[in-house]
Amino acid sequence: MDRRTGTTPAIGAGPIFAQALHATFDALQESRTPYMAIGYVAVSAYGTMRNTLDVDVSLPAGIALRTEAQLDRLLAALQKHQIQIPVKSMFIEALQGGRKRIEATHDPTRVRVDLFFWQLPALDASAFRRRKQRRLFGRHIWIPSAEDEILYKLDAGRRKDVDDVIGMLAGQKGRLDMAYLRRWAAKLGLKGKLEMAVLEVEERYSRLI
Repeated sequence: MDRRTGTTPAIGAGPIFAQALHATFDALQESRTPYMAIGYVAVSAYGTMRNTLDVDVSLPAGIALRTEAQLDRLLAALQKHQIQIPVKSMFIEALQGGRKRIEATHDPTRVRVDLFFWQLPALDASAFRRRKQRRLFGRHIWIPSAEDEILYKLDAGRRKDVDDVIGMLAGQKGRLDMAYLRRWAAKLGLKGKLEMAVLEVEERYSRLI
């Protein structure tokens, strides 16, 4: 955290990424579209930094986007900010539950922008209610709580996602609601993955949790 500006520096992400990120979140704000930034942007807020090549945004169908009029505002704003998007029918399909993710591209930088219309349907509504606004990369950005981002990462399950989980568990020492985490992990069938991550943190950082 830069104490002079109150922002988190874009460690691991250069000016090209920042330009694409600004375009994406400016479009979301201008179109009044509720969202959560996930992936690199979210984990960076909780103390885990790594290189990244894309901007990830959660727009849960039926929660963030409910009507075709909302969708039209969003598509117009994305195009205004030079984000190339597929045909509208693909977004309609996503809103109807037939497509999880749509890939777009910020034309000036060629940075990929991934729009996720559902991740974990059982969790999405709770995560959206608990989202937080943080000043990151020069913008006020909505992100999931640390607990919900950990759950999303556990579900993704790639090695880099597990490393992100371990970094957040260690970096958020004493600030995590472990009862919430364990309750939702059990509901989502992720209890074993969570406990393995906690154990790995204990082994790496001498019982920080």
